[in-house]
Amino acid sequence: HQVPQYVALSYTWGCPIEDPYFRVSSNEVDGIGRNLYEALKRLTENNHEPVRLIWIDQLCINQDDLEERASQVSLMDVIYNCCQKVIVWLGEELERDIADFRALHR
Repeated sequence: HQVPQYVALSYTWGCPIEDPYFRVSSNEVDGIGRNLYEALKRLTENNHEPVRLIWIDQLCINQDDLEERASQVSLMDVIYNCCQKVIVWLGEELERDIADFRALHR
């Protein structure tokens, strides 16, 4: 069977945020980190390249099930190799720093 095209998101987890605004209720994940929230916000705001399916380890792997987590971690090379592309999110601050550096370089 054919695997749908998807994008894999690589990011640093950071500290969870307890604000309900960051709750992902469809997957019952409480307190996702601000870094993941900012990455998702940026991906959904990008009108040039809309992303329809995103694989995110924290949301796609049951973090409370040690057996599932171990099994899925062993498959991450396949997950990353089969995706359409990998988006690496290093954070808002770094993105601003890079933009500032590019402006200085000109």
